[in-house]
Amino acid sequence: MNARTIRSTLFCGSAILSALVYAPAAVAQADADSIDNTGDIIVTARRVEERLQDVPISIAVYNQEQLDARNVTTINDVAAFTPSLSTNPRFGTENTSFSIRGFTQDTFTAASVAVYFAEAGALRGSTAQTTGEGAGPGSFFDLQNIQVLKGPQGTLFGRNTTGGAILLVPKRPESEFGGYVMGSYGNYDMTRLQAVLNIPVGEGGLRLGFDRMKRDGYQKNIGVGPSRLADTDYVAARLSFLAPLTDNLENYTVLTYSRSKTAGTLARVTDCLSTATLGNIPAGKLSCDQVDRLNATGDFYAVESATAEPLSYARQWQAINTTTWNVSDSLTVKNIVTYGELANRFRADAQGASWVIRADDPVAGANGTNGNFTGLRLGFALVNPAHGVDNNNQATFTEELQLQGNFMDGRLHWILGGYYEKSFNLGAPTGAFTSVFVSCSGDQVSTCVSPYRATGSITESVRKLTLKGLGIFSQTTYEFTDKWSVTAGIRYTEDRSASIDRNFTYRLTPALSTSCSSADTTLPTCTGLTKAKSSAPTWLINLSYKPGTDAMLYAKYARGYRQGLVNPRALFPYKSFGPEKLDSYEAGAKLNWHGSAPGYVNAAAFYNDFNNQQFVVTWADANGRTFSGIVNSAKSVGYGVELDTGIDLFHRLRLSGAVTYLHTELKDVFVPPQGPPGFPNPVPTAGNGDPSPIAPKWKGAASARYTLPIPEELGEISAAVSWQYTDSYMSTTRQTSGVDSFDTFNLNFDWKDIGGKPIDLGLFVNNVTKEKYYVFVNDLLSRGFLSKITGQPRMYGMQLKVRFGSEAR
Repeated sequence: MNARTIRSTLFCGSAILSALVYAPAAVAQADADSIDNTGDIIVTARRVEERLQDVPISIAVYNQEQLDARNVTTINDVAAFTPSLSTNPRFGTENTSFSIRGFTQDTFTAASVAVYFAEAGALRGSTAQTTGEGAGPGSFFDLQNIQVLKGPQGTLFGRNTTGGAILLVPKRPESEFGGYVMGSYGNYDMTRLQAVLNIPVGEGGLRLGFDRMKRDGYQKNIGVGPSRLADTDYVAARLSFLAPLTDNLENYTVLTYSRSKTAGTLARVTDCLSTATLGNIPAGKLSCDQVDRLNATGDFYAVESATAEPLSYARQWQAINTTTWNVSDSLTVKNIVTYGELANRFRADAQGASWVIRADDPVAGANGTNGNFTGLRLGFALVNPAHGVDNNNQATFTEELQLQGNFMDGRLHWILGGYYEKSFNLGAPTGAFTSVFVSCSGDQVSTCVSPYRATGSITESVRKLTLKGLGIFSQTTYEFTDKWSVTAGIRYTEDRSASIDRNFTYRLTPALSTSCSSADTTLPTCTGLTKAKSSAPTWLINLSYKPGTDAMLYAKYARGYRQGLVNPRALFPYKSFGPEKLDSYEAGAKLNWHGSAPGYVNAAAFYNDFNNQQFVVTWADANGRTFSGIVNSAKSVGYGVELDTGIDLFHRLRLSGAVTYLHTELKDVFVPPQGPPGFPNPVPTAGNGDPSPIAPKWKGAASARYTLPIPEELGEISAAVSWQYTDSYMSTTRQTSGVDSFDTFNLNFDWKDIGGKPIDLGLFVNNVTKEKYYVFVNDLLSRGFLSKITGQPRMYGMQLKVRFGSEAR
């Protein structure tokens, strides 16, 4: 199907939908006494407060009550029941990246889905893991709502993105005293305590929040280190202050802090190729030995760590100050200034390999030519923080000024603004110490041995990374009749990045040999300087038609852009890459109806034409060591349909469901035949016609909630069942990285206002049927193995919440 045909289909579909929407809308207007609450949900997708059903954007919205009922603690939990949203959990819950409509993020690239908390962009990261740019542990308490915006956000938000945006909107302080305390307990010794206190201060207020959670790991480690991995251990705190300085001037400040320290999540080696060798290393045999050890446990969640102290650590804080001045009824000035810091440490073999040298190994065994290393444990690529520094320690400052207004008796709404961002290293350079086929007891070369001599290597990569971004934007909506409106927006963005980096390669042969990893640097410092600049205009044109209060049709065209960047860990000549460009077409409809069975239907169809795609390309040397770089070497197309619906039956039964169909297809894939010096061999990767990574073709969710008919003085008791389905998808651009489809069921029981008191009880069971499934695959079969990250097992628990003051009503 060609692009012209698909675009025509979208807009013809809009015309067909209009016929379906108009008739029910007339009925709905006649029944205005029974308005479903769905139509009154307030969102800020266009930087102003609007009803969800009035916004011509495909959006999924969840309030805090819904998150609590589902025991949401990470963005992976949200993605499970949001069909349009997927996550990449390769580096654990602290380092998750996101995918919407097939737009993903690789390491050292900018986010394709931006995250905003209280209108402030997430803190930047700078490591070989996808740190920062996401909603980490401790983000999901005391929220007004979460909004998942689908499609490019190129005119109104601070950062340009191609996939969409996730808005975390915290509850603002109120002028009444109130709060709550909530405790949770569950299997794997899960404990969680949340507390919120709201104190009135004049006409404003001070709001304090706290969230602490611990849970034992569900992965059983048969290697070295702790006996359990995939644990949870975080603390988060929040302080917000709302000060109405005058009748038309308001200041709102949010301070947020979180710290997470766990043993991380490890991939399980599931498959091996016994004949594979890497230089003089029998990689296939060593991998098959590991598969046998894991299978012998009979435990699906068994893994084998090669490091004695695995670690996944993240600490961040951020200050957000928003000043709003209502100059007049037709003009508002808004300023948002933020500063925050993010530090990360990561220690593990992300691929999950833990090779134990065999006694019969002719090179490193009992009678080996290099000595007897029988029983010594090696990782495939063990990552540590570089000596004395963090993997990442980055500060981010942003400043945004907006002017908002309306003219022509409120028919013309406009916003004009500017955005500036700077992200920079704090103090010493940051980076990683990575041992490949080498055993190290510390983060210095002197602690390492290389049983296979020159086949093994150690790389030390540190850098100081600076990012700067500048944007100027404007968007206007004109309601030229009571039913028709048009929105046009434009933005110009300029992004700059610079890296001062040092990349060393060490080999023990057995004498120490030191060289510069990248051919454009020289000993003794191996220091390089790389700069990159990208800029582009982006725009939006949107036509909306509202036949009635509770119905809307829209059609939209948007240009999207994702910045180019330097890649400080890369090798010459692949130390930077250019920006991406997206043309996105969308048509949709939103409908509410009322009466004895109120409900809603939201539908959208979209087509994406993606150019200059940032594509991961890998080359190998003669010993199987690999280098991966980002190259603008592909195009792709994507199209699909999103449907979200819900209905209330008999005033007690609530049925809801959502489904997304997504087709992605790579085109014009080009792999440069010549890699960086020392890595001459291209590794097979995805080609023309293959799907994009983290882009399941079908993803759906459905739920049913029933409220029991009991006297009001006893409270409100409800029970719910939900189902989530994810179709098969590719984890990366490598051809055997496919994840099989899976589905899970959840159960919830809630008793609110027990006995008429402000006490709530909740019970939850996630993955009721104990479905065993994988969520990510590391494709390293040509090097001897595949490893896979397991999805969560059955989790269950209870929550008890006591409300007081204004929260008790």
